Amino acid sequence: MRNPVIGIGLEGCDPVLLEQWMAQGHLQNLAKVRQQGVYGQLVNSVDYNGVSADFFATEPSWGMVLTGCFPSKTGFWDVVKFNPDNYTIVCDKIYTDPAYPPFYALNQHHQVITFDVPVTRLSDKLNGMQIQGWGGHFPTPPSCSLPTNLLSEIISKHGEDPLKYKDDGKWWNQQYIDWVQGAIEQSATKRVKICQDLLKHPYDLFLTVFGDIHAAGHDLYDQSQPDHLLYNVRHNNGKAIDPLLEAYKAIDRAVGDLLATIPEHAYVLFFSVHGMAANHTDVLSMFTLSEFLYRFSFPGKVGFAGNKSRKVPAAITKPIRKGWSGEIWRTLKNANPMQRLIN
Repeated sequence: MRNPVIGIGLEGCDPVLLEQWMAQGHLQNLAKVRQQGVYGQLVNSVDYNGVSADFFATEPSWGMVLTGCFPSKTGFWDVVKFNPDNYTIVCDKIYTDPAYPPFYALNQHHQVITFDVPVTRLSDKLNGMQIQGWGGHFPTPPSCSLPTNLLSEIISKHGEDPLKYKDDGKWWNQQYIDWVQGAIEQSATKRVKICQDLLKHPYDLFLTVFGDIHAAGHDLYDQSQPDHLLYNVRHNNGKAIDPLLEAYKAIDRAVGDLLATIPEHAYVLFFSVHGMAANHTDVLSMFTLSEFLYRFSFPGKVGFAGNKSRKVPAAITKPIRKGWSGEIWRTLKNANPMQRLIN
């Protein structure tokens, strides 16, 4: 009897938080897996324009996992492709280059089942079953399966993923924040039940990915971790619980339910292609670039940098327009002078 291999991806699961919460006894199922097996972290670097650089972007990292090749070989650096000749942009949600197929679709002698693997497509070279786009963190691959009726059968029995296309990060909306925590747990619970059904079929390799943790990191990190700039005004929201920790605990419970049905002779691998920390990478695009453009448009003037008479305003935590662009427009462009003053 062959020993089947089961790969379980924890998309966006941060190793620092994972280790901290396992040590504190919060994630007992994942801690048990770690104790019984081998655990480690890999430093991911790529050759970028001749220079070795740390790399953590989601989609191309999955491209490397799928193909075993660096982006410098596949050309898959991002889902967004820019053409400098005509300034057009094309966004492809998935990796599609047939020259470098996914590793699990190379051998017709082994049976493979894949369920919601990010950034990939159906492969006619795979011997087994494939389900794409039942759920997962946005953007998900197109919803499809081989056999073609398999996905519709799964949805008919288990329902749709409550998170799909809805985890869009409305951090200013407390109803959304309350909803997303429950949706993460519901999504993980449904995924386990689907996996348990799929594992009843013959397989040599079973591969699935929990996209729920990625959504939790985006939506709940500011209420959980002090290194986030909004933590002082966002954490707890009057509650005693840590919402990000609760999301991790929900995934841990789902992992425990899944492990209970996995055969003892199977090899099980948990993995994450990157972690999740406070995002400071947009400072260049959203602050520095705008400062340069302001100085270019108004010679001799500065926006924020170097202007001691102008202070950066406090964070807007309860926007009226429910979004950055609408809030800025409301504040600056209202035709009523009294309303502008109030704003």
